[in-house]
Amino acid sequence: AGERVCAVIFSNTLPQNNNIEYFSPELTDFSRAFRTVIMNEEDKIIINQQDLINKNERIRDYLVGNKWDWQLIKFLDNNEKLEKFLLKDKNYDSFRGLQIVGFEAIMREFDLTKEEYKKLSDNELANIKANFINKYTNNKFIKDKFEIPCLSTKNIEKYKYNKKNCLYLPNYKHIVGKYERWKNNFIYQGNKILINRLYNKINAFCTNEFIYFDTDVYVIKLNLSLYGSSDMVYHLFIAILNSDLVSYYTTISKLKRANSSFQKKDVRGIKAIPIPPLDDEYLVKSISELSKKISDGVESYEDEKIKNKLNNW
Repeated sequence: AGERVCAVIFSNTLPQNNNIEYFSPELTDFSRAFRTVIMNEEDKIIINQQDLINKNERIRDYLVGNKWDWQLIKFLDNNEKLEKFLLKDKNYDSFRGLQIVGFEAIMREFDLTKEEYKKLSDNELANIKANFINKYTNNKFIKDKFEIPCLSTKNIEKYKYNKKNCLYLPNYKHIVGKYERWKNNFIYQGNKILINRLYNKINAFCTNEFIYFDTDVYVIKLNLSLYGSSDMVYHLFIAILNSDLVSYYTTISKLKRANSSFQKKDVRGIKAIPIPPLDDEYLVKSISELSKKISDGVESYEDEKIKNKLNNW
């Protein structure tokens, strides 16, 4: 994984009002050819040490994006956050799905102690995990046994999901206690939005079908009482979440390991997604209806006119 790294070391003897000159190196054709890093004096950024200590500034902010990006991010941060619109329910106590093959599940299934588990070789552990998956999942639909798909990040697309290489699980009555991070059925049933946890761009779709998803998928349940209990609000919010602007915001501001091969979004970052003003009833209705048509397959998100409309409102 290639990642940009920056380290600043402070001595306790230094006063806290120092200014740090930060240079962001630019890779040009010249620098690549001669393996030389070019840093321009006029491009330096002054960072106050006290701001870092007080956490008003983060070094990460200068590794991802530039000052213009961060001006826009700060402007977007003035909006309401997604967290305000989330359902408040004691059963909605997890934003992530189940873990099919986990440490504790394997110990229970194969009657292993922690010490015995640690002594397993890589091959032994791989075989045990494969046996567990073969017993409690299936990658093909088998009626009355493995009937419910379990989605992963790779199955989540914009406005829809696919079942490519998707695992199927039994009805929940037969799997309680078999998997880890299993708490209750609430997050799997009823209206919900599912979002990919991995990768920089956000993909989201909404559904009311009973469906499983694993720990690399986030589930969003909305407080419908804020909108007269209308299910259309889910279609409005997946239009917001699928927008280029939200993916830009999370990539610059909230994404962990942004330049690595294992990018992921955390729960705090999802909750902090800015939501645009929703006081224009005509516009909200128009976007909600268009989003629903895409989800229903009546319209296509690949249509550039539709995509532009959803990204510019």
